[in-house]
This record gives sequence, C-alpha cells and structure tokens, in this order.
Amino acid sequence: MLIFLAIMTTIVSRPYHCADGRELNIGRWWTEPVAIAPGEHIFCGGNLPVEGKVGTGTNTCVTVNVDSCKVTPLRRVMQTARQGVQPVCLTNGQCLLFGGNTNDATPASLRIDRLRLNNQRLQSTSLQLSEPCMATAAARLADGRVLITGGFGLKDPTTGKGPVLGTALLLNPQSGRKETITMHHQRGGHSATVLPDGRVLIVGGIGDDPSGAEVFDPKRALFDA
Repeated sequence: MLIFLAIMTTIVSRPYHCADGRELNIGRWWTEPVAIAPGEHIFCGGNLPVEGKVGTGTNTCVTVNVDSCKVTPLRRVMQTARQGVQPVCLTNGQCLLFGGNTNDATPASLRIDRLRLNNQRLQSTSLQLSEPCMATAAARLADGRVLITGGFGLKDPTTGKGPVLGTALLLNPQSGRKETITMHHQRGGHSATVLPDGRVLIVGGIGDDPSGAEVFDPKRALFDA
C-alpha cells in the first residue's frame, strides 16, 4: 500500500513511503502516482530538495515497486523539468502529463508530454496548454476530451507570485483541437470531479471566491454557477 506524509507549504509537498515505511529514494514529489499494476506506480516530475534553497524540479519519470521500494527510471525524460505535474489518463492506455512549475518559469510549461503505459515510454507531442500554469485541476470526460481548469499563471520575478487563472481548456487529445472557456471564478489548487451524469464539479482552491462551486456541462461546453 502506497502511503504518504503531507507537509503543508504553499503547495502540498508529499514524501511518499513504501509498504515497510521506507521513504522512496526520489525526494519529495508534487504529483500523483499513476497505477500501472498492483503495487506498481509511475511518478513523473516532482520537487527534489536542495539544502538551504527552494527545491528544484526534475524531468524524469520512474516506476516504483511499493513492496520492494525499487525505483527504475524510464529511458526517456519529459520535455521540461517540472514540479506539480498533472497526469490525466485516457482510455487508450496513455496519460497526458502537463502543467506544473518549471525551474525557469518560462512558457516551456505549455508543453504536454504523453506517457504510454503499455511499454512505459514517454513521447513528445504537439499538444500544449494555452497558458502556462501550475496547481491546476483536470478531468477526463466521457467522450474522451480532457478539461483543464484554472491554476496559477507565470510568476512575477519581483513578487514570486503568479496570477490566479479563471479560464479552462477543453482539449481533444486525438485531433489536438482546443477550446478556451471562461469560468465563473478564478481558481488555483482546486479539485475537478466527474459526476455520475458526466458533468464536472469544480470546488475549493484559492481565488476570487473559493467557497463558490461551479459545474461544467460538457454538452453545452459551459460552466454553471
């Protein structure tokens, strides 16, 4: 069983541990693991602590055996070193890896990587976000499209803070078609949950009104407050 200890910072930093309590030898990760088999997970990106400094991102992906705590790097790496990678897995055995905070805070974080689970390989893709962001939330819709919502934009070098975004990106991974949709609230660090009827509930996070929930209707491609 994969467990973690959550330490609150500006983002939740999660050092993961194996079944026997040992900490994984991959530092502190700001990403969710992707399960590929019982006891086997893939981690991509994440935050590696640097003594006396803010941690640095990584562009590697690794497979982890929870019982043995064995870590095996994937042969290829992501296009950009990232903290806070967002994985969304599709029905065709692939996962899209996007978002997150890049080391140089440049539009490189627009890029989306594609992870193939059957052979555990990474590949570059022409897909990209409309705006660099981190601490976003995404959900896979019933028709195969991916809804990527809100997040924090590029940091201001002076203040070290980025704007809270109030837009969503509706992405078709097959055709590459993208549509930008305005949300009712600016949000970052929120959640996106697919409801039984196919709509997506957006709630929580930081923004202009984090207490207000909104629901995305994929049939109309609109958000309802």
